[in-house]
Amino acid sequence: MSVAGTGFTSLKADLILNIYEQSDRNFKGRMEGIIDGAKYGQDLTGSIDENDKYLCATTSDGNLYIGYFITDSFIRFYSFEKKGNTRIIQYKLRKLQNK
Repeated sequence: MSVAGTGFTSLKADLILNIYEQSDRNFKGRMEGIIDGAKYGQDLTGSIDENDKYLCATTSDGNLYIGYFITDSFIRFYSFEKKGNTRIIQYKLRKLQNK
């Protein structure tokens, strides 16, 4: 779901958040996939709070991601994007099994 100055909009998204480096509570990763038929990809860096409940990340172009762990397998993630008109997007991410 996305919200901008014009109101709420449903989004079709298929995304993967891949954490490729982690040291203590800090991580680096990449969010990529498809949003409403368009390719999407953002490298990000962030951290997890001391209670292992909340996470915050930023991208090099100024997007902010804030989220929390619903369970060990689910994260609710919000992005605050500053491209053109600012918009807020809510993602629900599910952990994939390790290979």
